[in-house]
Amino acid sequence: MSLDTEVFIWLEDADLTYRMTPLEKVKAEIGNTKKRANTVRKIQRQMEREAAGARYSLNRFSNVVEEQRLGLSEQRMEILKGKLYLAFLEKANPEKYQEIWHLAGIDGIKRAEQQLALYFINKHWAEFLDALEGVRKGIHFMSLTNDSLTSLIGGSPTAALDEYTRIVINYSDQMLSSIKQDIIEKMETLPITQDGIDLDEAGLRGGTTTWTYAIDESVMQFSKIHAVTKKIRSKLSGENSILTKYYRKKRDNAKTKSSW
Repeated sequence: MSLDTEVFIWLEDADLTYRMTPLEKVKAEIGNTKKRANTVRKIQRQMEREAAGARYSLNRFSNVVEEQRLGLSEQRMEILKGKLYLAFLEKANPEKYQEIWHLAGIDGIKRAEQQLALYFINKHWAEFLDALEGVRKGIHFMSLTNDSLTSLIGGSPTAALDEYTRIVINYSDQMLSSIKQDIIEKMETLPITQDGIDLDEAGLRGGTTTWTYAIDESVMQFSKIHAVTKKIRSKLSGENSILTKYYRKKRDNAKTKSSW
């Protein structure tokens, strides 16, 4: 048994009208079914290209952060398993280290450092992701903020990616420095016993990051490209172009004849 499928298309659909020039809209109104279908297929191919381009760009931007995540996650796992002793306090404040060593021993110091390292790695990683989310949204195709054709040609997603990479590395360095400073500060000020630190008493319990990060997959974040392209196209098929006026007059004449 064969099944036939009917597809209904609304020409006022936002995804269609957003990408159609005034000329294409008029042609769609007065054209036959085949012409309308060709217009829709053309726009569908355009939407598929936009989505593919968006996914490609998103992957490139997310890979920059993924590299940082993998590096920090590996170090975090080594600390969690007790295989990595950072010795931050010992290097930064030998006198305080000796004082704690006499009270809590090396095991107490290592336990305290492990607790603080895991807490502050989680805390600063979450803040790192939050800061980068705003940066990423603002930097996407930053070279297209000017709606000129020169800007479209001169700027490139690669330049934006390079700038984003530079910012990510800079933020990552700041994050690692903050983690180190917070660990040292807390080890210098909090009571440390042979069991380490009482995190509840120190107020260091709380939510931790799940070591994932969300990416805005909306193609509309690349809307500046659409806007620039649409502005160029409007010169030939815009609201006041010769072709649009011609086909609009043709449409109005057809409506007038049909009303007779």
